[in-house]
Order: sequence, then C-alpha cells, then structure tokens
Amino acid sequence: MCEIFVRLLRGGFPLYRPVTAKHVRDDIYEISGSIPDGEAWEFQPGQQVECEEDVLFAGGYGMFARRASS
Repeated sequence: MCEIFVRLLRGGFPLYRPVTAKHVRDDIYEISGSIPDGEAWEFQPGQQVECEEDVLFAGGYGMFARRASS
C-alpha cells in the first residue's frame, strides 16, 4: 500500500486528500479505504486512477490522481 492524493470536490481552490492506494502497474493505482463523512472526492474507493507526480505544497513530491483508468 502507498499514499496518493485525490482532489476534494468542495472549495473554491484545489484541495487534496492523502488516501491509501494499491499500486496496480506503471502509473495506475486503486484507491482504498472510505470517504469521510462530509467529504466528496473526485474519484471513489475501489476505482483505478492514473497518477502523475507533482510538487507538494509543503515541499517534496507526491502522486496525484489525474484521471480514471480505462
């Protein structure tokens, strides 16, 4: 298991939630866990997503979910 970032659907500017995911292959990850009450995520637990590495706000790098995997 590893950590990826999924965009939250509420708010006037991009916010991301770190979530647990399973690396499937290449840049494809399957989201694990459940969505906390009161949150709405761009992608759902159990869904496979394509991720890209990007810069974290506090520095360093992380994998960000960008689109659903086909």
